[in-house]
Amino acid sequence: MRIVRIIEIRDTRDFDYEVDAHGEEVLRPVPGTGEPHSCDRCGRAHEVHATVELDDGSAAVVGSTCANAGDGIAPEALRSGAALATRVAKLRREVEALDDRLAGWRAAEAEVDDMLVPELSAADGGGKTLLTCGDGDAAWCRSGVTDERRQCAVGSWRRKRLSELGFRCPVYDDAALRRRLARAEEKMSRLTSSPPS
Repeated sequence: MRIVRIIEIRDTRDFDYEVDAHGEEVLRPVPGTGEPHSCDRCGRAHEVHATVELDDGSAAVVGSTCANAGDGIAPEALRSGAALATRVAKLRREVEALDDRLAGWRAAEAEVDDMLVPELSAADGGGKTLLTCGDGDAAWCRSGVTDERRQCAVGSWRRKRLSELGFRCPVYDDAALRRRLARAEEKMSRLTSSPPS
């Protein structure tokens, strides 16, 4: 069985967040959660596997660790391809999680937008005006009540409602994450579309 080309490499494991030694949440692959495929070389089930073209033109599925120098393609190519497949799977999971958070944020914003905003109330605060909106924090007004101070008071009330809905801070789209995923997918495409050697 001589491998002449990599057709596809997949890491089928799920990824989940765990706290690392530095207290940071990181995505890690979860062993046993993927779609194992029986290796045509060793017979074992592999969650990270490659579909390869053999020298006789047939296709085979091999575990990412089951290639050796005698198989035609350098084992480094399959190892780096497997690492790339893991990176693509991880980035896809990160984008999926981001999209879920963005959808939740937008739904929470819409829910707060539909709420009746309480009347603003002003109180004397020792030479300054304290402007509040419902249970929101007071906005100090040094030079009278301005539109900006009104927006600040209403914004405080809105942030409390969003916090009650589980969002202590806004969720923003991450274009850099999406670009990293696109670059990794492009690299994988080049790896798997290279002509047989």
